[in-house]
Amino acid sequence: MREFASILGVSAAALLLIAAAVFAGGDRSLFVPVPEMVTEDFAREITTRRFDLAMKYLSQARRRAESPQTLEAMFDPLLTAVGTVNTVDSETRSVNEDHAIATATVEGDRGARSFDVSLVHERDGLWRIHDVRVVQ
Repeated sequence: MREFASILGVSAAALLLIAAAVFAGGDRSLFVPVPEMVTEDFAREITTRRFDLAMKYLSQARRRAESPQTLEAMFDPLLTAVGTVNTVDSETRSVNEDHAIATATVEGDRGARSFDVSLVHERDGLWRIHDVRVVQ
């Protein structure tokens, strides 16, 4: 019984430490997808033409201004230019407490194109895309 209490105490202490890192510390990357990953996931939804699913990566403000149809219109020239998509990659260019900038690169059988995004850290603790700039 004593061993069980000891294990329980150590587990509780570990959970408290994690909670402190996440909530009190304002976690931006430990248990939250980093801006680079959000950008890459968004790009994958776009390149597979799942524009309705890509909407979940947009900030609340951006979701009010966009629709799956406007995303399709924005990205159709890029998707036409690259042809069949082979790879999608992204990199974070800068990040501070509440804002980040990242670039996604889409490579296809006709070449590669990139687009830039700015992300915001929203109240729910997740990074979301606030602005998109497609490089033609």
